[in-house]
Amino acid sequence: GRCGATRIGRDARQAAGGRGTGRHFPLGGAVVKGSLSVARFLLKHGADVNQTSALGWSPVFIAVQRRKPKMLALLLSYKPDLELQTQRLFGDHGGVVGGVSPDGFTALHMAVRTGREDLVAPLLAAGARVDARDGMSRTPLHLACIDGLEVIVRALLTAGADPNAETTRGQTPLHLAATARHEGIYRALREAGGDPDRSDEDGTLAWFGETKDP
Repeated sequence: GRCGATRIGRDARQAAGGRGTGRHFPLGGAVVKGSLSVARFLLKHGADVNQTSALGWSPVFIAVQRRKPKMLALLLSYKPDLELQTQRLFGDHGGVVGGVSPDGFTALHMAVRTGREDLVAPLLAAGARVDARDGMSRTPLHLACIDGLEVIVRALLTAGADPNAETTRGQTPLHLAATARHEGIYRALREAGGDPDRSDEDGTLAWFGETKDP
């Protein structure tokens, strides 16, 4: 009834000004639950779209991790900071997702990890930095190559991703594509200027499926 709605509205307004010290916070909680109406109410009444949890997870990051494109669209309409990164963690910590710790991930890194084009595309359209680095100096393009996501690889390259970006181990996306034998991805990277003569920290070159000229 009306009294219940009034109470919910009052509680939501109070929550909008709250501070999150745990894994989630008022707006983050609404995102986790997938409640567009609550999230919209909180944002309308002053909730900070850039607030983060103790692990550095922003509402946008949570929406992506939870695979909620409609929630992501709502949050993007409030012009969030897309360069926010999760805390840099190592090992089996509370932020492990799918066996990979989001160590210094941006929302775009996480979107690529999901393999969902409907999460990657709106972030690129909103201006997410395509060559942002995580804790291992991997760009979203590195992650897409690891996971064999050719459509996303091509989208990132079209958006200006560097095919020769190096991780902390000196690996370029081309190294990763060659190691995983992803022919289509390797070809796309070469067409975009990927250099197979770059060596990683072990001295390994990135040639695959073609002969190096003498």
